[in-house]
Amino acid sequence: MKQTLSKQDAIDILLLDHYSDWEYEEAEAIVDYYEELENDLDEEIELDVVEIRCQWRSVTIDQVMADYDDCPEELTEILDWLEDRTIVLHPNQFDDDTIIIQEF
Repeated sequence: MKQTLSKQDAIDILLLDHYSDWEYEEAEAIVDYYEELENDLDEEIELDVVEIRCQWRSVTIDQVMADYDDCPEELTEILDWLEDRTIVLHPNQFDDDTIIIQEF
């Protein structure tokens, strides 16, 4: 049995996950990513909140600098450095401080 979700349904499901603390914009960015991936692959993707919670995390630039010793110090260099290593989502295009990264 399969249920097709709207974008809003998928966002709501991520926001209801009590073990994560996604903000609305973050959940929307994740859903947008998977919708685009579905379109690129021409294949439906099952929404798995546990997998998403384990694969993705919301971080600030300061957290990235603290977590990774070989990380550069300039913002544009940090983003380039991350994008060379993983997928980076920008949930709020006007706030470069908080991003979502796929764990690596």
